[in-house]
Amino acid sequence: MSRGWRRLGLISHWLVQPRRVVLMLALALAMAVIWGRDDRSPDSQPPSLVLTSSLHHVDPEVVLSMVQRHFGSRFHRVDLQSLQQQLEGLNWVESAMIRRAWPRQVLITIQERQPIAIWNDRLLVDRRGQLFDPGRSLGMGGGLPRLEGPQDSRRQALLRYLGLSQRLSGHGLAIAELHLDERHAVDLALDNGIHLRLGREQLDTRLELFLKAWQSGLASRAGQMQSVDLRYPNGLAVRLAEDGRRRLGQAER
Repeated sequence: MSRGWRRLGLISHWLVQPRRVVLMLALALAMAVIWGRDDRSPDSQPPSLVLTSSLHHVDPEVVLSMVQRHFGSRFHRVDLQSLQQQLEGLNWVESAMIRRAWPRQVLITIQERQPIAIWNDRLLVDRRGQLFDPGRSLGMGGGLPRLEGPQDSRRQALLRYLGLSQRLSGHGLAIAELHLDERHAVDLALDNGIHLRLGREQLDTRLELFLKAWQSGLASRAGQMQSVDLRYPNGLAVRLAEDGRRRLGQAER
């Protein structure tokens, strides 16, 4: 076939399929419109911000304002990782996730920190063992146990609290306060008002001794007890609320 016939056949092929031409032109036009509406267009509308989390401590207005400042009318060129890091810098934010959604939405998910204890009456400890400043919300931690100790003992105090509270909870007891002194000796205040002096060594053994005594009859006198001193090699000492004292075993010197 000559070149002329091939060229004529190609032209006739497109002429008999006008739908293909129209479709390609429509797609090109649609892409041009979408591209023209991108963040480089001066009349682009700011995206719609959707907060998907129910917040109790973080101010939603602070979150939305921070996100809005980053996006403005820009939609595709915002550094989401940088924005996420800034949100996670807020006091009560444990994690943040930001993602774009069609057509121009920004979905924001915030996971708030879950405090488990108060450290030295100033900071909160979250479930991951991290300290954070609750700001004006410290009063909201009124029902949390209080951990006290030297500044470098926070991790040890938390581990002690978690281990001891797990053992006590099986007997209906809970720790209200845990104190570590400079020698890292442990004193506990239970939620029923009884104080336990555990000392520095053999904490598990000493706590087990207390729990056995608790099951054997101490529980029935809980309302009369002020403290239990477990720093004895072969027993314990119970101080009654009226300052009477019962000694079991020989005290350590």
